[in-house]
Amino acid sequence: VPSPAHTDDNLRIAGNVIWNGPADHALGVGEDGGCLTANPTCNAAQLLADNAINTVEPHLVDPAAGNFRVANGAELPAPLPQPDFPAWDALLPPVPQGALNTVVTVDYAGNTRAGADRVGAFGSGEATPSPTPDLTDRVFLPQVVNGAPGQ
Repeated sequence: VPSPAHTDDNLRIAGNVIWNGPADHALGVGEDGGCLTANPTCNAAQLLADNAINTVEPHLVDPAAGNFRVANGAELPAPLPQPDFPAWDALLPPVPQGALNTVVTVDYAGNTRAGADRVGAFGSGEATPSPTPDLTDRVFLPQVVNGAPGQ
């Protein structure tokens, strides 16, 4: 790990819709935090230029019922392309090689993103959301009966 280590080296925050207050709300970057003015890939001017921050309020279809689709999706900007991840050959110990491309081909519901692409988990805006998968690991054990056979 290089010293000093910087967590915002080559950090790219682009193509997002962020809503957390009025348009003049402080970003919370620069000064002592990450994304300093001199950082070419993450600074306040770049964040404001490449993201819709407090400019478009996303309205969700029915969050109480678990439908977090954006109702006003047509108002949202199209996502920006992201560069592929760099190879991590120089790191020691070496990092196992994985897919370096950043292409997202389907949304959270499994719908193809091409053509009708919008930012967000439900980017295609089609179909109802898939139910959240139950990822609970289960182990089924045989029933154990105490006592003598035949009782």
